Amino acid sequence: MMFKTRLFVALILPVLLCISAQAPEPIPEEDEGQDDYLKGFAHEYKTHIVDKQHLTCENYENYCNSAGVADFAEAQSCKIWSKNYLCNHGTDIESLRKTVREIEAALAKNS
Repeated sequence: MMFKTRLFVALILPVLLCISAQAPEPIPEEDEGQDDYLKGFAHEYKTHIVDKQHLTCENYENYCNSAGVADFAEAQSCKIWSKNYLCNHGTDIESLRKTVREIEAALAKNS
């Protein structure tokens, strides 16, 4: 799970937060830190993307298709995360874990 979470964060965090020069905080090595990291990521997504970009279930695809999202894999990850978070109200830890697994499966399928 640790490698998969690192992969997820490496692919989607810069896209969602539009950060290229600033690296994300390292992921905790212990498994119990994973949930805290995902919750923190969800909070950052809400604060820096949903609130600032005024994203809703109705308009997230426009954001994910925008110039800020560099390629298909990033756009696909953005759409999966945003759909689950905004449309399915996937803010609890189980939903966040499910979203990560869904993104991992989609990326594996397309690689």
